Amino acid sequence: MKINTQAQSLDQVGAHARQGDTLLRRLSSPVPREVKQIKSPTLALGEHTGHHHTFTEGGAIAFADDELAATADYVRVTAPEAPLTHQEHETIVFPKGDYESLKQMEYTPAELKRVAD
Repeated sequence: MKINTQAQSLDQVGAHARQGDTLLRRLSSPVPREVKQIKSPTLALGEHTGHHHTFTEGGAIAFADDELAATADYVRVTAPEAPLTHQEHETIVFPKGDYESLKQMEYTPAELKRVAD
């Protein structure tokens, strides 16, 4: 499988950007005050592959409802731009701003569950 290594800018794709099973939406207001800053700017971990959707090269602060969370629900890009990378997806470069990370869900008769890589 050939991986596309050319980065795309959020300015090119609009107010939403999807990278695999992760969707980021630009917020019109700041990150909610009640969320906690977390250490890792990772949005999703690949349970089966070990791959991950992570902001690299600094410039992104991650937030979640639980300060011990392994993945972020919100991200604030503080640098002029910050790249979101994944081992099998195209890099997307996000400009300065606040974003919400929406995880793709899948329906089964028994439950709704998060899609896993």
